Formats: sequence, C-alpha cells, structure tokens
Amino acid sequence: MEENQEEKQAAQTTQEPAVEIADGPTKVKDSEPSENGLGFRAFMILGLMSLSLLSSLMVARSPLNTGSEAKVAVGLDSETANVIPSWLPGIGGGDSNKDGIAIVNVYGAIQTESSGSPWQDASGSDAIVKQLRQLGKNQRVKAIVVRLNTPGGTVGASQEIYQELMKLRQQGKKVVASMADVCASGGVYIAAAADKVVANEGTVTGSVGVIFSLANLESLLEKVGVTAVNIKSGKFKDIGSMSRAMTEEERRLLQNLVDSTYEQFVQAVAKGRSLSVEQVRPWADGSIFNGVQAKANGLVDEIGTLQDAVELAQKLADLPEPHIIRVPQNPLENFQMFLRNMFYPSFMGKEILRSTGMLGASPLLYLWTGGVSL
Repeated sequence: MEENQEEKQAAQTTQEPAVEIADGPTKVKDSEPSENGLGFRAFMILGLMSLSLLSSLMVARSPLNTGSEAKVAVGLDSETANVIPSWLPGIGGGDSNKDGIAIVNVYGAIQTESSGSPWQDASGSDAIVKQLRQLGKNQRVKAIVVRLNTPGGTVGASQEIYQELMKLRQQGKKVVASMADVCASGGVYIAAAADKVVANEGTVTGSVGVIFSLANLESLLEKVGVTAVNIKSGKFKDIGSMSRAMTEEERRLLQNLVDSTYEQFVQAVAKGRSLSVEQVRPWADGSIFNGVQAKANGLVDEIGTLQDAVELAQKLADLPEPHIIRVPQNPLENFQMFLRNMFYPSFMGKEILRSTGMLGASPLLYLWTGGVSL
C-alpha cells in the first residue's frame, strides 16, 4: 500500500508544471518559448502558402485551363508541359479544345493598386487588365462577362479597364457587363465598353460624374501651432495644399479639370450605349437609379442575373454551351499581395490620406461616395 501511494505521488509530481516561487503572483515556467513560438509561426506560414497553391491549382483546373496550353499559361515551357502527367491537379489534361466564356470580376473600389489574398482573385486595374490581356491571347475565349460590383474609383484605373475591353471587342470577342448590387460611376464607365449590359432590378447604378476631393486643415494646423512654408516655382505648384484655403483662380482651374474629365465620361457612355450626348446629359448629373430606371434611360439592355448575362454572352458568341473559363492565378503573387495588404490602408483609409495630400494617388474620381463604406 505504501509503495502504491509513493508511485501515485511520483506520477502527480511529474504531471504538475514546474512552479517558480517569486514575489507577487505564482509564475509557471514556459519551457523553450522562443522555439515553440517560431515553430508555430513557421507552421502557419507554410499552411497559408499551401492553401494559396491549392487555391491557384483549383482555379487552373477549370476545364479550359487544362491541356498543354494551360500548362504554358501557368508558367511552364512547352517541352516541360508535354512530360507532365495528365492527372496532375490543376495542370493536367482535360477537354482543352472547347471554346468558352470567361468571367472577370471587378469588385470594390476601382484603383490602380492590386489587392487580394491566397483565396480570392487579385483586384485592382493592373491585375484586371493583365487578366483581360491573357484572355485576349486565348483563342478559345469567345466571350467575356465582366461582373461589376463597384461604386467606381479613380479615373485613370476605370479608363484603363475600359480601354482593354474595347481592344477585346476589336479582336472579335463579345463582351457582356453584369451589374450586381452596385455598379456606379466608374463601374458605369467600364460597362459602357460592353456589347450588352445586364442588371438586376434593384441594382444601384448611375452616378455619372466626376468628383475632386481635397481637405483644408488650415484651422487645425493653426490650433496646434503648425505653420506650413511652401517655396514654389509657379503660383499653381501647391494647388490643393491642405495647409491653406483655395484661391478662386485655383478653384476655376480645378473646375475646368473636372468639367473636361466629365465630358470624357459623357462621351464614353454615349458612344458605348449608342445614345446622343443630349440623351445622356439629363441623367448624367450624379443621379443614382435602380436597374429598371437604368433600362428606361438606355443604360441597361436587359434585366437579369449573372447567369442571364452568361447565357446572353453564349448567344452573342454563337456557342453551343456556356462553357466557363477562368484565368489561372499565380499563388505566389496572391500571397505577396495578401501579406502587403495586411500592412496597407484600406480604400477608405487611402481616401483620407489622399485628401490630405499624404498619398500619391489621384483625387480625381469617377466615384459614388455613398457606395464606399468605412
């Protein structure tokens, strides 16, 4: 009996964590904290990279992203592609001879910088234009559906996507715009490049116009005792400075800039929708409206869903079936963007920095500000 009690006490002693007696609360020693912490972080990083790779391979496994052409698309030369087994997920063979329809998403505020994560497609005009160019080189892509869920964004980024879609149409590819929850301002500009536009009945669209936002922090700077000194080569060199009020001459200059950019917008919508400028101007005052009203204004061709847009693209391209195509994603690029965006401000944060002159980005926007949430 005594031996059994001693064994139990010994076992309990080995199970109890080592306790260090010190002044204040009792502390439990943590054995090798640095190695455990590093091991966990390394495990998490490897896990994220693995998920990113699998996500990319799943995208590449799409029926049209298979066969030798798909192997080249994901970064392999033709000789290497030919020796890769057909069963390898995301790179192997499949029904690679089918013509089909590609879907390109334009989600969130439109801006030049790319953003994304290992689990979603990259966004930003640079990434979207890159996708469109890839699709333009793929002879099996006969039509493209642009899925728009955006309040708009910067003028330059919106125009770059518009121009790339126009190039695809010149190549003979059909383009259909599908408006989701919101397709306003810069989203409308992009939709104007499509052969046909489809929207839901309740889609919020419109907001055709331009906004140029700047902040004036002169009073705030005075309260905290900060005085800005600018030495400039010309009277307009510090136009839009947050440290002083805008002069009337500067205001006229910026108004001319906005008016000129607005004319570009109106002309693009009129051309894309086969309307006259006089037909567009009455509702091109920043007004927003729903899908039904947009159709009455000539901004939308049909009321319908994304599936309806895909079927319309199939009909325009004279395809026997709505075979869907997706552009292969580079997992390393998406992972790099994911890490970068963890330490980079959101669009609304960028807007605050832009308005104060602290971020090198254009304050000239095709944007419905009511569609941007904090």
